[in-house]
Formats: sequence, structure tokens, C-alpha cells
Amino acid sequence: MTQSPGFGGHLPQRFVRLAGAAGNLVGLGVLVLRGSFPGFLERYFPMSTPEALCLLFLASGLLFQSLAPLHPFYRRAGWGACLLAVSIGLAALFGVPYLAASLTFAAAACVILLGIVIAFPDFEPWPETRPLQALLLPVLWVAFLNTVAFMYGATAANGVNSVSAIPLPAAASFLILSLGALCLRPRAGIMGVLLNEHVGGVMARILLPVIVVLPFTVGWIRLQGNRLGYYDSYFGSALFSTTNILVFIVFIWLSARTLNHIDAKRRKALETVQEGNTELTRLNASLEARIRQHYVAEEARKKAEIQLFQSQKMEALGTLASGIAHDFNNILTIMILNADLAGEALEPKHPARQNLGEIGKAGKRAADLIRQIMTFGQRNESELKTLRIERVIQDAAGILQRSLPSGIRVTCAFDGALPAVNANQTHIEQVLINLGANAAHAMGKEGGTLDIRLEPVAITAEKAGLSAQLREGNYVRMTVSDSGHGMDAHTLKNIFDPFFTTKAPGEGTGLGLSVVHGIMKLHGGAITVYSEPGRGTVFTLYFPSAGEVRHAGAPEPDEIPRGHGEHILCVDDDESLVAAVATLLTHLGYRTTVHRYPREAVEDFRSHPGTYDLVLTDFSMPEMSGLSLARTFSALRPGIPIVMMSGYLRPEDAEEAERAGVREVLLKPDVPEKLGQIIHRQLAMRISGDGSAVPLS
Repeated sequence: MTQSPGFGGHLPQRFVRLAGAAGNLVGLGVLVLRGSFPGFLERYFPMSTPEALCLLFLASGLLFQSLAPLHPFYRRAGWGACLLAVSIGLAALFGVPYLAASLTFAAAACVILLGIVIAFPDFEPWPETRPLQALLLPVLWVAFLNTVAFMYGATAANGVNSVSAIPLPAAASFLILSLGALCLRPRAGIMGVLLNEHVGGVMARILLPVIVVLPFTVGWIRLQGNRLGYYDSYFGSALFSTTNILVFIVFIWLSARTLNHIDAKRRKALETVQEGNTELTRLNASLEARIRQHYVAEEARKKAEIQLFQSQKMEALGTLASGIAHDFNNILTIMILNADLAGEALEPKHPARQNLGEIGKAGKRAADLIRQIMTFGQRNESELKTLRIERVIQDAAGILQRSLPSGIRVTCAFDGALPAVNANQTHIEQVLINLGANAAHAMGKEGGTLDIRLEPVAITAEKAGLSAQLREGNYVRMTVSDSGHGMDAHTLKNIFDPFFTTKAPGEGTGLGLSVVHGIMKLHGGAITVYSEPGRGTVFTLYFPSAGEVRHAGAPEPDEIPRGHGEHILCVDDDESLVAAVATLLTHLGYRTTVHRYPREAVEDFRSHPGTYDLVLTDFSMPEMSGLSLARTFSALRPGIPIVMMSGYLRPEDAEEAERAGVREVLLKPDVPEKLGQIIHRQLAMRISGDGSAVPLS
């Protein structure tokens, strides 16, 4: 049983069970003694057998109800015991001969009332109200009256009638059972008032014992004084009166002291509350000041969270797009390669050559789209070189001006002291072309100005919060602004999402700004945008600065060199792709041995390691990866040239491939254009003493 607020505790269940057990012992003892010592009981403890049975049933019911929370059986047993007691009491009231002669009217009424209260201790029609407990008041009064009367020496000879008389054992038992019934559920009703820790409960606990004991004691003293003749004199009467006054003074003094103690505790609690209110007011003022101080910081944090969420969303979409692009590269390689081979096999004037050429062109356009998706996914493996970004922007701006409508003017402004950057020239051109196309769409037929500015900038820790990707350091900042119609907040929130576009159907794919975002992340830079409806748009791009300029190498020759019967081992699990590659190699003058399963290729190479001049393998295969295959071939024959094909290769995979003995990596779908040049270049190398490949003299 849990303790409710405002109560000083609850009477333990063991007290209730003790009261019930005591009642049982009283009833049971009377029954036993009546059979053994009828004369003794009738003289000193007059009680009839029905009275003893009623006490036994009521005490049993009290005991069972105290155990009711443990199991429903006890509640039903308590109802049965109370029903038996009430039945005997009703039978006595309605004049059943033997029972009416054994139970007085008062005893029968007390049995009935006690049985009802004990049977239904939880009857509570209103919260914390037990109206049945009021039935115990007449029981208590009758039992206490008979007990006091016996102690005062009242007997039948002194005027006690047979209707109201109850023997002392029964009266005492009724008192015990009534108190036990009150204590059964002490959370509400009469006991709820007595046990409450508020002022009313405290006063009730102080007054109730005094009210019960004091009048009884005074009355008993008065009675004994009368019997002894003390009050026949005036002095005896004065002594009795002053004694009563003294007792009441002591009682009032004790009550006043208790109330003073309670009031002192209340005052102390009130002072504590006031001190707490003062401290709370001070804390509120301090908190308001802190809120004002941190308002700007909170706004910056929310802005950073939005940027971080945008970055994570772009990264997740990029991962998905790159995975699709990786698989699609294999399909494009097969399509472009077979279209080229079929075209080479036909006569120059064959009408199907034009159709095959269109297939090849479509495949290459699809390959360009895949490169854009790979760039958006931040997994494009294009090489970053140290270059002067102003030269790239100047050339790209000229191309952009010629491609835009005549009503749009492109202006450039460069700071002369710009540092070099590590970047990919093609990507930077693509960034400018995509931003220019969006600006042209925003300016529309009315035209306007597209302004491009480059300037060096040092980003501090405070300024780094402009973007989630921006870090401290030196940058070249490129600003691309237009005089178009601008964008609203909804458009600004989604402009970097893939396939999001405000253009009409068929006028754009929605990949342009997504690709720009991916390129900037690939370069370790950042991009921000500011726009308002009717006030144009400003894109700001940050490229990390680098050291000295490193010029790109000479372009590879357009003519594909041919082989002279060199033997190439080709391994790829894609049947269509490996067949097309073998056909291309044969067409270029090489002998080929094809294996779709890496373990078969290993067994073949182990049996004839000296017959092969070069190994061409795919990177991703089900039985054994291209890296494992390369390690095996290098162990069987150190120095054997190994070329690996892949639709996508992470930087860490490229480093691992080099350690495994792979000389060069060919990215799909560039197989038709670059395979012949790579094989020719690797066959023209020799292995030096330190294990590195060097050109043959």
C-alpha cells in the first residue's frame, strides 16, 4: 500500500491482522470455555454461544479482508464470514426463539452493522469518502457505553435493561473489531482524517485521546468520591472542581504548544519559499540575459544544422547515384565497343555504318551523363592538377558568352595576385557553364549581366560557419552573380537536389547544380548561394589555394597503335563484355585467351606463365577480386604487365591496385578509345632493377 501525500504514514497490515486474530481468539476461547466451564463463564464473563459465534465470524471476516489484496479468495471468504454473522444478528432481531433469547437488541444491531462495514471496506461512492464507516459510530458508542458502565460498576440490579445490555467480553470485542474495521483502509474516511498530516489531522490526534480518556477518568473519580463520601464537604467539591480545571489547563497548554510548533514550521516553510522566489527571480533575470546573448549563436547553429542536413542528403543521394552509374558503365562499354567493331567490319559506304555511328554517339552522350552523375556523387576519379584558375575562367567565359543569348553580357574581373589552385580544368569549365545556363534562364528574354569575379580570401574560424564544408585556410573565391528574377526560400532550399528544376519539361534535367555541388566537394571547396525574388542571384564558390603551377602533360595521340601478335590473358565475368574486348584486341593485332572465371585463369596462368605478355582483368568479380588476381599473377611471374578495368575505383583501391602489381587502370566506358594505347604503352615498358617499369630504349 503506497503512502498518499498529506498522510504521516499508514497503519501496517500486521496491526489489522492482529486485531482480527485477537477477535478470533476471543470468540474461539469463549466457545471452548463455555463447554468446559459453563458456571465460571456465566458468573464472570457472561456471554451466550450465538454471541461467541458472531464474534468469531466477524473477526474471521476482518482477518480475511485484511488479506484480500494478496488473493481474491480472501475477499470472498471475508464476505462469507460476515454473511454468517449478519444472518445470526438478523435472525435474533426477527425473533427466532433461541437466538432472540441469546442476543440482546443492542448486540444484534452491533453484529449487523459490523458485518456490513467489514464486508465492504472499499465502498467509496465519492473520492476519499467511506460512508459505511459512519455505521461504526453507534457500534463504538454502544460498546464503549457498556464497557464504561461495567467499569463504573453497573449491573442489572442497578438498572441496566436487557435490551441495551451487552456483556463486557462482547463489548470489548466489539471495540476491537470496530477499530480494526476502521484501520482496514486507512486512506479515507474517519481514519483518513485522523492520519492526515495537516492541522486538522494533528488536532484530531491530540484531542481524540483526551476526549476519550479525560471524561471517563473524571467520571470515575467523581463516582468513587461519591461512594467514599468525599464530596459531602465543601472542600471535597472544591477539590474536584479545581482538579478538573487543572486537567483542562494542562490539556489546553499541550494543544497550544503543538499548534505553535506547527505554525513555526509553517512560517519557516514560508520564509524558505520566499527565499526561493527571490533566487528564482534572480535566476530568471540571468537566464533572460543569457538567452539574449546566445540568440545569435542559436540562429547560427540552426543554419549550420540545415547546411549539414543538406550535405548529408547530397552525400546519400550521391552514393546511390554512383552505385547506379557503376553498373551502367558496363552496359555502355559493351554497347559502344560492339557498335565500333560492327562499324569497322562493314564497308565504308554501307548504309548501316551511319546507324552504328549514331549508336556510338548516343552511347558517348550517355557516358557523359554518367560522368556527371559520378561527379555529383563525388566519386569521379579525374586528376586534380595545380593550375591558374583565372586562365580557365577567362577561356570558359568566352565560350559561355558565345553560347548565351545576345541580350546577356558576361563580364569578368580578376585580382592580379590570385594563387594557384588544385583543380580539374574540365570540371571548372563545367561549373561555369552550368551556372551560366541557370543565370540565362533566370534573366530570360529581357537579358541582363552575368558578372564573374575572382579574388583571394582568407577564411577564419568565424567565417568558416558560412558553409558546412568550409574550413579555415586560404581560398580563391569565385562569385557568379546575375540580374535575373531571383529565387524564393522554397527554391533556395532545394536547388542542389538532383532532378529539381524550375524549367519547363524538356528544358532541363535538374542535374546542373547538383553536379556543381559535387564538383566543389570533390575539390575540397564549398558553395553558397544568396537570392531574393526580383533582386537576382549570387553564387559564391571557394577553391582551396595551392602551390606552384604544374602544367598538364602532352595529349595522347589520336591514332590507336596496333599489336604484333602479343599474347594477352583477358579475365572478366561479364560474358558480353569479355567477348567484345577480345574481338577488339584481335582486331588490333593481339592474340587473346579469355576466361570468365578467375580461378580458371589462375590455373591456366600457373601452367603456362611464360606464354602471356600482358594480363587484362576486371576489378569486381564474384569468385575473386581483380586485386587478388593481380597479386596471384605477380607472385607467379613478377613483372608481368597487368591492366585493370573498372567502372569505378576509389582512391584507396587505386593505391592497393598499384601495390598488387597493377600497372594501369582503365575506367569504363573509355575502353574503345584508350585500351589500345594503354596496352601498347605497357608492352613497350621493361622492368628495372628496383621493380619499376621504364620505357624500352
